[in-house]
Amino acid sequence: MHGAIDYGFLAANIVVPKMLKLNRKARTLFAFFGLTQGILNAFTEQPWAIRPLIPYQVHGQIEKPVHRCMCSHPFCSGSIGNAGPGRSGLPSEQHWSCTSTSPIGR
Repeated sequence: MHGAIDYGFLAANIVVPKMLKLNRKARTLFAFFGLTQGILNAFTEQPWAIRPLIPYQVHGQIEKPVHRCMCSHPFCSGSIGNAGPGRSGLPSEQHWSCTSTSPIGR
């Protein structure tokens, strides 16, 4: 089941940022996260693997730090904080931003 969820995660990282109209830089970053997850999943010993080379335990060890980075990125990039005046309830992009451009719109 974990393998199927990871492939869904790959698809969501490509589709959802476009649906949210994030800019190209943000979409590229989320696509990178999704493709990284998809490639790792494709080579992990699990039922939906393309070529099972990576032991499942190693897959988990690789995922943990990557997930932390993926979960924190929307906050530090301004993707959430710059959703619009008063819409998100979070501080503005100037407070959160790790990047020089807004990931919203354009």
